[in-house]
Amino acid sequence: KMLEKRKGIPPPVHNLSAKGLTLLYAMIKYDPDERIAAHQALQHPYFQELWQVTSNHFNLER
Repeated sequence: KMLEKRKGIPPPVHNLSAKGLTLLYAMIKYDPDERIAAHQALQHPYFQELWQVTSNHFNLER
């Protein structure tokens, strides 16, 4: 039982949201033509989610 059957490849970062993983995989593509550009990455939904959490955090402290 030490070797359990694995289901797929484990995520490289355990505490990253699904949107974060999507962005990470887009940024680490080997082919530069397939890789996401910096200006596209900044528009990714992950950052919208991150900025929303950050702004909510600062609004609660007022």
